[in-house]
Amino acid sequence: MKKATLALAVAAILVLGVLLGAGGMYYFDEIYPVQKTQRMIAKQKEKMDKMVRSGVITDVKPGEITLKVDQAGDNSIKGKEITVKVDPETTLQEDSKIIDGHNTVSLADTLKPGMKIDVMDNNGRALAIHWSGLNE
Repeated sequence: MKKATLALAVAAILVLGVLLGAGGMYYFDEIYPVQKTQRMIAKQKEKMDKMVRSGVITDVKPGEITLKVDQAGDNSIKGKEITVKVDPETTLQEDSKIIDGHNTVSLADTLKPGMKIDVMDNNGRALAIHWSGLNE
């Protein structure tokens, strides 16, 4: 009787250990990485949303654009004029078309005062500028 009880207890502990190990492995291999990635994506989306500004161009100079902000992820900028620097790393996009070789494109020929644009601004540096071809 004692041997049967001991064998049953050992078998139960073994089964419990296997189940807990498999469950832990599933959680840490499948569930946890997905949750971690979703949290990271949410943080990045929030940061990106704060960088976006939409508005009307008021001035275009070589290497910089000034716009009056209509909409922004950062509410403190709405209604203000901001100037962003444009460098060769800035992505220029008209509708869904990325302009290739944009560092040879003249901003003054491409973007005009009065055009509505969207800018991804990182501390005064334009990472990306988007506008609709319907502006023209």
